Amino acid sequence: MQHWAEDLQLDPYFDLVAEDEPRRKSVEDVLSEIETDPYNAFASDPSNDRKKQKFLKEYSDEETNLAVVMYMVDAL
Repeated sequence: MQHWAEDLQLDPYFDLVAEDEPRRKSVEDVLSEIETDPYNAFASDPSNDRKKQKFLKEYSDEETNLAVVMYMVDAL
């Protein structure tokens, strides 16, 4: 599904999530997540990881400064 969305350039409009993730979270769960990681800095997001890998794959063959690429990837 993700590959079809990329081919049709629809992938910015949705994110695929695993079905085993709960649809709704309790208030206590949300508050504990906010308290442990308020800026969501340590959370792993598969869609962001996929976008980073796609970006690196697209621009790794060109003459690009490594420092600039790493700065741009961190910005994503």
